[in-house]
Amino acid sequence: MKDFARHELFEIEVLRELKNRRLLNPFIFCGGTMLRLCYELNRYSVDLDFFPMQEIDPQDFLQNLTTVLAGRYDITDAAHKQNTVLCEVRSPDYPRRLKLEFRMQVTQYEWQQRIAFSRYGTIQVILKVITLAEALRMKVRAALDRKIIRDFFDIEFLLRRGVALHISTETRKELLRIMRTFTRRDFSTVLGSLLEKEERAYYIEHGFVYLKLKLESDDWNAG
Repeated sequence: MKDFARHELFEIEVLRELKNRRLLNPFIFCGGTMLRLCYELNRYSVDLDFFPMQEIDPQDFLQNLTTVLAGRYDITDAAHKQNTVLCEVRSPDYPRRLKLEFRMQVTQYEWQQRIAFSRYGTIQVILKVITLAEALRMKVRAALDRKIIRDFFDIEFLLRRGVALHISTETRKELLRIMRTFTRRDFSTVLGSLLEKEERAYYIEHGFVYLKLKLESDDWNAG
């Protein structure tokens, strides 16, 4: 977990640099790292993900992005691929490389301003981020598409935060079906590697019992 803690400081540092250089002005911060840094999601995440609020020239943005980051970090990858600007950076001060993904397709999302911070440091960065309700909608779509355990963990986290779940009966059944495919190894190793010791032990023993009850209950919020 020490590597993850130091990586989190790396994420905050890069967010501050991009914010100060105004490169984040047209973007909304989203994804698991956003949930951790801005809403205290209790799992680690290692990428920074953004969606644009307006049309952006990807080549111009990529050039500006790499120019700013190259002033402080080693750039190990940078490209415009499949309507996404990708950049990976490395710093001698931190153990892991950091990947940034900027989607270029404009989509309207609910957003608000939040403070990104780490409990391991003192830096705070005010950013535009998606709302929790929007995050839940995105996580449900991701869970159905990718079928990976961390998306279900994030859905359970959002439901525990009181976010209403508006889904169809078919979607509810499909989420339950996918959940049944997760093995003990998925909880102990795949998900467990992203959790603190106590929470890892809980999920190994109980799995997604809260999420299962919410999806199976008669008073779930269909929409």
